[in-house]
Amino acid sequence: MAVFGFTDSYFNLVRPGLALYGLHPKDDMLGAVDLKPVLSFKTKIAFLKDVARGRTISYSRTHTVTKNTKIASLPVGYGDGYNRLCQAKERPW
Repeated sequence: MAVFGFTDSYFNLVRPGLALYGLHPKDDMLGAVDLKPVLSFKTKIAFLKDVARGRTISYSRTHTVTKNTKIASLPVGYGDGYNRLCQAKERPW
C-alpha cells in the first residue's frame, strides 16, 4: 500500500506484496493503478478425498463441512510462505 499511497517511498526497500500478482491491496485502490501480474502461484493437487457433512477440516479444525464435499489438499504450507492465517474466511484477495 505504501508503494501506491506514498510517492516519496520509491526507494529500493518496498514490499509490493499482492501487487506482484496483479491484485490491489485495498478495494478503494481499484482503478487507481493499472496492475498486471508478474508472478503466478501454481501447484498440483497432492491428495483428493471425500469429506462427510459435519466433519471439520483446515488448520485447527476451523471449518465445518456443511454438505458432503470433495476436498483437495495442495502441497503448500509454511515452508512455501503460505501464512496459516490465510484460511477460507480470511482470503487476502
